[in-house]
Amino acid sequence: MKSPELALATVSTYHEGMKLRMNILPMVALLLFSGAFITSGLAQEKQDSKADIVAEVGGVPITRDDLQSIAADELEAVEIQSLQFQAHLESERHRILEDRLEVMLAEKLVALEASEQGLSTEELLEREIRTKFEEPTQEEVEGFYLINQQTMQGPKVQMLPRIRQHLSDEFEEEAYQAYVDQLSTKYAVANYLEPLRRDIATSGHPSHGPADAPVTIVEFSDFECPYCSGLLGTIRNIQQNYSDQVRLVYRQFPLVNLHPNARKAAEASLCANQQGKFWEMHDLMFEDQTGLSVEALEEKAQSLGLDESAFQKCLNSAQIAELVQADVRAGAVAGVTGTPALFINGRALVGNVPYAQIAEIIDEELKILQSQE
Repeated sequence: MKSPELALATVSTYHEGMKLRMNILPMVALLLFSGAFITSGLAQEKQDSKADIVAEVGGVPITRDDLQSIAADELEAVEIQSLQFQAHLESERHRILEDRLEVMLAEKLVALEASEQGLSTEELLEREIRTKFEEPTQEEVEGFYLINQQTMQGPKVQMLPRIRQHLSDEFEEEAYQAYVDQLSTKYAVANYLEPLRRDIATSGHPSHGPADAPVTIVEFSDFECPYCSGLLGTIRNIQQNYSDQVRLVYRQFPLVNLHPNARKAAEASLCANQQGKFWEMHDLMFEDQTGLSVEALEEKAQSLGLDESAFQKCLNSAQIAELVQADVRAGAVAGVTGTPALFINGRALVGNVPYAQIAEIIDEELKILQSQE
């Protein structure tokens, strides 16, 4: 039998041994875990490195980065299409809301008037619309056929009744809309649904007009596009007639699939901009859209007195090409698919639109801003 002292010493030694083991165990576990982690990390790194290889030829790997670099232009084109599609969906959603609100307002106006007249809506419409609008004449039907006969399928004898019905429906719709417009003057109508506006950056881009103008027109354009050239006179008339009320901002949208020289022309305009001659180069290129080869662009730069060496260096720089592509992306985000595309305080107008259509939106914007003062 052990003495109490020996027993105590044995217990103490046992406790010390346990403490030592307890201290060693976490260290061993940590080393084991670290080893496993390092081994796992190396395995993951090896796996990632392997995953990055998409093919091998004669033992030489082709990496994902190599593939994406080769396919960069095509991938960018797909990305642009995706941005345009998202913008299209947004526009469609807003158009649906605008259309449905217009129908709702018209229905409520007709219902109000019918109630005041002591009639049903059908009775009111019969009295005010269906018995009053004039049916299309034979001359109008024949005229419609002559203008559109190339797109019609079927003999004339079959088409004329369809044309008559089509024109009759159109005339009735016009009469209905005119009547609703009268009612909207009679009854208080407030439409608070804002038009769809695109938020497009303007800072740092070539511009005409006062920086604090109440209306900003952003134009996405293509120097080789004939419709853009056709809009030029209209834009100049707008600038002249709205002088201090409108600022024009130019952004690039070269349609490279249609116009092979458009991208380089866009770059040339920005190179001229670096030397303070954007609008002069802009005018020269639109005046001579067949002369947009690199050699012709350099000649235009020379005629404007630009530093030729700086211009040529700029025209070959990746940085200026990236600026053009940034504009294209911005246009795609805003829904631009063709040129010219105008955004009047963010409101879109596409194509070589007439002066009256642009002026109408400018006047609306000025009226809105006036009402907010």
